[in-house]
Amino acid sequence: MDPRDDAPVLPVQHQVHRPLPSTFPVPELAADSSSSGRHTRRGREAIGELPEELALPPVAHWSEDHRRLMTDSFLTSAAWAPDEGATLTLRWPPQAHLDDPGDITECTVYWCREHASAFDPVCLDCEGPLARVPEVTPAVWRWVVRVETWLPTGTGSGSVLDTVQDVHVMTTTMDPRHVDYRRDT
Repeated sequence: MDPRDDAPVLPVQHQVHRPLPSTFPVPELAADSSSSGRHTRRGREAIGELPEELALPPVAHWSEDHRRLMTDSFLTSAAWAPDEGATLTLRWPPQAHLDDPGDITECTVYWCREHASAFDPVCLDCEGPLARVPEVTPAVWRWVVRVETWLPTGTGSGSVLDTVQDVHVMTTTMDPRHVDYRRDT
């Protein structure tokens, strides 16, 4: 039996980054992205076998409210407030990139009767293997939004692109068995 089958399932967790406030409402992820008709490999068969470029980002339900709140966060941040007359636009929606595919490994736990709940590395009796335990390292997705700053042309009509920067706005961690991969055809 493969130890990855018995490993506990990690919950999906999100962490927002500046300039977003910690109270920013994170988008819901589709319960099962693979049901959206994507041709994928998933779970145990894919872990550690496929290049990260083949990973399909989770399907996030970004709304217009998210867009408005994110834009407001950028505009009210001292680091991002545009100069007089300049405008700031976000390329929507944010894009996810797999930063770490995660993994499931098996480790051996050693301990003696006296240390039945925890291994003591200085105890000479804690030497024989007691159990093989699966250990899950989460997959890490980085969500990036492209921020463009536009300057007025000076003629009163139109504007010109001044700067473009990709900004990491959120990190999502999830069970590596829930990452979908495009089939390499």
